[in-house]
Amino acid sequence: MSGLREEQSPGADVPAAAAGRAVPDLLFTIDREGRILEFHAPPQRRLRMPPERFLGKKADEFLPPATARLLQESLRRTLEQGPQPGVVIPISFPEGERWYEAFVVPPGRREAGAGRLQVILCDITEQRRAEAALAESEIRHRRLFENLSDAFVRVDMAGRLLEYNREYELLTGYPAAELGQLTYVDLTPECWRGLEARIIAEQVLPRGYSDIYQKEYRRKDGTLVPVELRTVLLRDATGATA
Repeated sequence: MSGLREEQSPGADVPAAAAGRAVPDLLFTIDREGRILEFHAPPQRRLRMPPERFLGKKADEFLPPATARLLQESLRRTLEQGPQPGVVIPISFPEGERWYEAFVVPPGRREAGAGRLQVILCDITEQRRAEAALAESEIRHRRLFENLSDAFVRVDMAGRLLEYNREYELLTGYPAAELGQLTYVDLTPECWRGLEARIIAEQVLPRGYSDIYQKEYRRKDGTLVPVELRTVLLRDATGATA
């Protein structure tokens, strides 16, 4: 978005037509009251609202009050303080709601006398949907994780405990704040460490998981508790160990 940064530079002297060609998003020219004077919609950006609905009008005349206030506040701050960060706004259409990041661009030297500004609308709907889907997936994962009846722990390649459920805390006798400072080796009696290291080297690393095996954990109070477990190697999308 280097073109956007250039447009936001104080004192920029870029003709509106050239700016329209340079920006691959919806671009609106407004006056200092926020009234829309003209617009530019590149071919790849379908205009989802008929021009007669917004031309010659201010945001509060065709947008919901909360959305209009966000745009008007961004305009006010831009006029008083110069370029501002974009504001994220929802706009409802017959086919559903879409999200945009709106940037109010201060007038350049040629437009300063006439008091004309520009508003760039970047459609971020797909990004918002992806973020919402990821958040929902994480919530489902967390609920499943917390409701497992068996103890579960995720460790990094150095053995540090990264994530564990309530059952794992009860199994080891350590509160969450202390578990975060430990490794699984710290919880494993020395007599089991050689066996587990061989399982990691000979099963988990080559094929991604181990057979079910038995060992003991040393609880915080020093008592030993026998466990049966399987270790699985996690990889990210690139194939690197997670």
